[in-house]
Amino acid sequence: MKNEYFSLNELPSTGTRVVSVVEYSGVPRGTEGVVIGNWQICGGKEYGIEIKWKRFPDDTLTDGFSKTDYEMGLKEL
Repeated sequence: MKNEYFSLNELPSTGTRVVSVVEYSGVPRGTEGVVIGNWQICGGKEYGIEIKWKRFPDDTLTDGFSKTDYEMGLKEL
């Protein structure tokens, strides 16, 4: 499956709260997080987003998500 990314108009807003509905590399299902930013893919018109996860001792674990992964593995709160 090819990863799709967000267009500028589709980006979730910074501060959007999410919860994982599947386990991601050390992040258990049911973990809450927040969108903290985005980045442009290869200077084009597509963007990925960054999630900061809660529930970790120092709250510094972050992960990047494509639109495909965001829609399949996260739910907005």
